[in-house]
Amino acid sequence: IVALTTTSICWIENPSWETHTVDRIVLHDIEVADLDNDGDYDLVGRDQGEFGHSGKTLHFYRNDGQGHWQHREVACPNGEGLRAADIDGDLDVDVVINAFWFENDGSVLDGKWQLHQFAPRWLHAATFVAVADVNLDGRMDVILSPSELAGQRYRISWFESPEIPATSDWPEHPIALNVETVHHFVGAADFDLDGDVDVVTAEMQQGQDPDEVQIYRNSGDCENWERVVLADSGSHSMRLVDVEGDGDIDLFGANHQGQQVDLWINQAAKYKQSVAPKSQNWHYIELTKSLPTRCFGIAAGDADADSDLDLAIGETLFKNPGGDMTSNWLPQTIASHVDANFMLDLGRDQRVDILAQRLPELIWLKADDASGSSFSEHTIVNGIGATGHGGSQGFAMGDVFGDRDLEYVLTTGEGIFVVSVPSDLKQLPWPSVKITDQAPEEGVAIGDIDGDGLNDIIAWVGTGSGSNQLGWWKNPGDTARNSSVFWHVQLIGLVDGTEGDRISVGDFDHDGQLDVVGTGTTNAATGSTLCWFSNPGKDADNWSRWQIASDLGAMNSMSVADMNGDGLADIVTGEHRGHKRIVLWQNKMNGQTWDAEEVDRGKESHLGAQLFDLDQDGDLDIVSIAWDSFQTVHLWRNDAK
Repeated sequence: IVALTTTSICWIENPSWETHTVDRIVLHDIEVADLDNDGDYDLVGRDQGEFGHSGKTLHFYRNDGQGHWQHREVACPNGEGLRAADIDGDLDVDVVINAFWFENDGSVLDGKWQLHQFAPRWLHAATFVAVADVNLDGRMDVILSPSELAGQRYRISWFESPEIPATSDWPEHPIALNVETVHHFVGAADFDLDGDVDVVTAEMQQGQDPDEVQIYRNSGDCENWERVVLADSGSHSMRLVDVEGDGDIDLFGANHQGQQVDLWINQAAKYKQSVAPKSQNWHYIELTKSLPTRCFGIAAGDADADSDLDLAIGETLFKNPGGDMTSNWLPQTIASHVDANFMLDLGRDQRVDILAQRLPELIWLKADDASGSSFSEHTIVNGIGATGHGGSQGFAMGDVFGDRDLEYVLTTGEGIFVVSVPSDLKQLPWPSVKITDQAPEEGVAIGDIDGDGLNDIIAWVGTGSGSNQLGWWKNPGDTARNSSVFWHVQLIGLVDGTEGDRISVGDFDHDGQLDVVGTGTTNAATGSTLCWFSNPGKDADNWSRWQIASDLGAMNSMSVADMNGDGLADIVTGEHRGHKRIVLWQNKMNGQTWDAEEVDRGKESHLGAQLFDLDQDGDLDIVSIAWDSFQTVHLWRNDAK
């Protein structure tokens, strides 16, 4: 915790709660941010310009990472109020005060900190500052409220950032006029979960009664605002945080010199849980109701060279009938007691290959001809360990070793294994390495988490059949194939539920870094959860968790893709128990809000909700298999295009 006292700046260390003094100085505002992108947190602060104080100086404190702080002063216009944010989108943190912002050129101590005036008509020096992308154009806007002195009148406005933020005179959009100048807090978030940015303000108790804490609800055009009063007890320098982790933003704060801390619990997520009605874009097809055995795999590929995608489900290949896909999908047994995981042309010979599990064996099925009329079976790895169910649980495919060749990654009851696809497919067994024994037999994903150009591996951390702890194993590069040295795991966070199940990756907040989404399942009709974790960058430590939904049916099916073409990663889930819904979670506001669209209900999914463009029309269809009602395979054709 970083705190300002009546005599100093200090930080209080968790978990011992030992107090460390940064500087013996009196300040009014303080912000914590990595100002020089060196991986540790620096400080910037200022005093206020009222009550005999001077707000004419910014105080920068650079953290050297060894417990020492280097101080620099930069002159600024008088006043109060401060916010640290990346205003110009150059990936370093700038500083906003009053009607001005200071441009960070990368160096705390030696940088120029060039001053820009963005609101020349804002003349009230005592100001509270918030920063948010109010109009969702990808640029950071500024919201200002008048914070001192009691008895005066001014306005609350947001200022629209232009394409080049260093340009002066940003357009001003008033939110509220003729308000008392005691609005000592302003913040911005989508409080009602309707997909746009709302504004919250609080009047401190020094003002005329009533001292209101209030939400200004955005009508959607960022011009018209509906005022909703939460309380008349006032507050001072509040904070926005999702206290319960339910996906909506709550408020907490205290009055000036007050001893009582108040918490306002937002109920928006509770009412958002009711999923929107089924869309007309989806057409349901019962692909079969005669699947011979339970299975844990769905793979798609063109097995018969007719330019549409066929499906390998368990030990059965289903040939796509083409057209609207409502005709009979002809079944063909490809091998006994296997779970098909991937279909692709590994040999580049126009004949499909299928990678499958029959644990403890991994199987390569090679089409004998271009029409996929029969397959030859090859054991590529043996003795890899089996799961509790005997079938495949977690599997992924990608370039793990950075050599542009594919690797087949899977979890079993014995850990995570990486199997390399050799240039000579017939050279058996295929090379394999075990990267850890500390991962249970559930979901796994591949992605470059730390931005070093090498794909890392994401899975649950623990042993046995389940864990609630997500983690990522850093790719060690040159030693990645060394079977005698396990990869190093770093923790991401915990999910709610009996255990974690499905995992995927995607850039949910559109910041250029891969985030992680996971499901927590109870294997029951209620109590399962869906949440995503925001990648903090650099060493990918200290992840933030964002709850998307709670109290769902058993969450054993999930996929990630941009389903609506807006450039944001969306999520599709299927329930194994409960309502047995297929739900499309559309990403709004860079992962802060999710619109839930029910595709269908009453049809079980277990390791289903897989996405493929089966009819090659440019949108993704959904395929699900089941566990309880395993005989039926479900297909939802996407008619959006």
